[in-house]
Amino acid sequence: MLYDYQRHLAQCKSKKTPPTPLTPEQAQQLIRLLENPPAFEEPTLLELFERHIHGNPQSEAHARHFLFAVINGVSACNLIGPARARRLLDNLSEPADQSGTGEGVHKQS
Repeated sequence: MLYDYQRHLAQCKSKKTPPTPLTPEQAQQLIRLLENPPAFEEPTLLELFERHIHGNPQSEAHARHFLFAVINGVSACNLIGPARARRLLDNLSEPADQSGTGEGVHKQS
Protein backbone atom coordinates (compact mmCIF):
# COMPACT_ATOMS: atom_id res chain seq x y z
CA MET A 1 0.00 0.00 0.00
CA LEU A 2 2.67 2.47 1.03
CA TYR A 3 4.75 2.20 -2.11
CA ASP A 4 1.74 1.98 -4.43
CA TYR A 5 0.31 5.20 -3.03
CA GLN A 6 3.70 6.94 -3.21
CA ARG A 7 3.85 5.94 -6.89
CA HIS A 8 0.33 7.36 -7.34
CA LEU A 9 1.45 10.65 -5.73
CA ALA A 10 4.49 10.86 -8.02
CA GLN A 11 2.33 10.25 -11.10
CA CYS A 12 -0.15 12.92 -10.03
CA LYS A 13 2.66 15.37 -9.40
CA SER A 14 4.16 14.76 -12.83
CA LYS A 15 0.73 15.19 -14.46
CA LYS A 16 -0.08 18.17 -12.23
CA THR A 17 -3.34 16.56 -11.10
CA PRO A 18 -4.61 16.23 -7.54
CA PRO A 19 -4.15 12.80 -5.96
CA THR A 20 -7.14 10.74 -5.00
CA PRO A 21 -7.66 10.33 -1.26
CA LEU A 22 -6.78 7.07 0.39
CA THR A 23 -9.44 4.40 -0.02
CA PRO A 24 -10.97 2.90 3.16
CA GLU A 25 -8.80 -0.20 2.69
CA GLN A 26 -5.67 1.90 2.26
CA ALA A 27 -6.61 3.95 5.34
CA GLN A 28 -6.95 0.77 7.41
CA GLN A 29 -3.59 -0.48 6.15
CA LEU A 30 -2.01 2.89 6.92
CA ILE A 31 -3.40 2.79 10.46
CA ARG A 32 -1.92 -0.68 10.97
CA LEU A 33 1.43 0.64 9.73
CA LEU A 34 1.21 3.61 12.11
CA GLU A 35 0.67 1.23 15.02
CA ASN A 36 3.74 -0.78 14.04
CA PRO A 37 5.79 1.37 11.65
CA PRO A 38 8.51 -0.07 9.47
CA ALA A 39 11.91 1.43 10.17
CA PHE A 40 12.59 4.78 8.50
CA GLU A 41 9.03 5.10 7.12
CA GLU A 42 7.64 7.11 10.04
CA PRO A 43 7.70 10.54 8.31
CA THR A 44 6.04 9.15 5.19
CA LEU A 45 3.32 7.43 7.20
CA LEU A 46 2.54 10.60 9.14
CA GLU A 47 2.47 12.69 5.96
CA LEU A 48 0.02 10.28 4.32
CA PHE A 49 -2.20 10.20 7.39
CA GLU A 50 -2.20 13.97 7.81
CA ARG A 51 -2.65 14.92 4.14
CA HIS A 52 -4.38 12.13 2.22
CA ILE A 53 -7.29 10.88 4.34
CA HIS A 54 -9.55 13.86 3.54
CA GLY A 55 -12.09 13.42 0.79
CA ASN A 56 -13.31 9.89 1.45
CA PRO A 57 -15.94 9.69 4.21
CA GLN A 58 -15.20 6.04 5.01
CA SER A 59 -11.47 6.68 5.23
CA GLU A 60 -12.15 9.68 7.46
CA ALA A 61 -14.34 7.48 9.68
CA HIS A 62 -11.51 4.95 10.06
CA ALA A 63 -9.11 7.77 10.91
CA ARG A 64 -11.52 9.26 13.49
CA HIS A 65 -12.01 5.87 15.13
CA PHE A 66 -8.23 5.39 15.34
CA LEU A 67 -7.62 8.89 16.71
CA PHE A 68 -10.33 8.47 19.37
CA ALA A 69 -8.71 5.15 20.35
CA VAL A 70 -5.32 6.88 20.71
CA ILE A 71 -6.85 9.73 22.73
CA ASN A 72 -8.64 7.29 25.04
CA GLY A 73 -5.62 5.02 25.47
CA VAL A 74 -7.28 2.08 23.73
CA SER A 75 -4.73 2.07 20.91
CA ALA A 76 -1.05 2.83 21.33
CA CYS A 77 0.80 4.72 18.64
CA ASN A 78 4.32 5.97 19.31
CA LEU A 79 4.10 8.32 16.33
CA ILE A 80 0.82 9.93 17.36
CA GLY A 81 0.25 10.55 21.05
CA PRO A 82 -3.01 11.79 22.57
CA ALA A 83 -2.22 15.50 22.14
CA ARG A 84 -1.33 15.13 18.47
CA ALA A 85 -4.33 12.86 17.96
CA ARG A 86 -6.59 15.65 19.25
CA ARG A 87 -5.05 18.14 16.80
CA LEU A 88 -5.37 15.70 13.93
CA LEU A 89 -8.97 15.00 14.86
CA ASP A 90 -9.70 18.74 14.83
CA ASN A 91 -8.10 19.05 11.38
CA LEU A 92 -9.97 16.01 10.13
CA SER A 93 -13.24 17.60 11.18
CA GLU A 94 -12.60 20.57 8.90
CA PRO A 95 -13.72 20.33 5.28
CA ALA A 96 -11.03 19.24 2.85
CA ASP A 97 -9.66 21.82 0.47
CA GLN A 98 -9.83 21.45 -3.28
CA SER A 99 -6.11 21.85 -4.01
CA GLY A 100 -5.34 18.16 -3.68
CA THR A 101 -3.07 18.60 -0.68
CA GLY A 102 -5.55 16.91 1.63
CA GLU A 103 -5.21 19.69 4.16
CA GLY A 104 -8.30 21.09 5.81
CA VAL A 105 -9.52 24.55 5.04
CA HIS A 106 -8.46 26.82 7.86
CA LYS A 107 -10.88 29.55 8.84
CA GLN A 108 -9.54 33.07 9.06
CA SER A 109 -10.42 35.06 12.15
